[in-house]
Amino acid sequence: MLEVLAEQTQKSIDRIDRTLERLDGKIDDLRNDVDRKIDDLRNDVDRKIGDLRNDLNNKFTWLIGGQFAAIIGILGYAATLFAK
Repeated sequence: MLEVLAEQTQKSIDRIDRTLERLDGKIDDLRNDVDRKIDDLRNDVDRKIGDLRNDLNNKFTWLIGGQFAAIIGILGYAATLFAK
């Protein structure tokens, strides 16, 4: 009787060990998935920040170009006034 109980207890412990190993594997898989998703998110954010910087640089260039053209226009108008 005692041997049967010991054998059943050992089988239960073995089942628990296998279950814990599967659980560890699932936790590792979940951790890897989370790490991959965080890396993907980080890459997306970096790419979007780069796009925003490029857009801002383009708009800044157009703004400075417009101001430069306006100054040239004003200087040209002033030159025609002084030339008269």
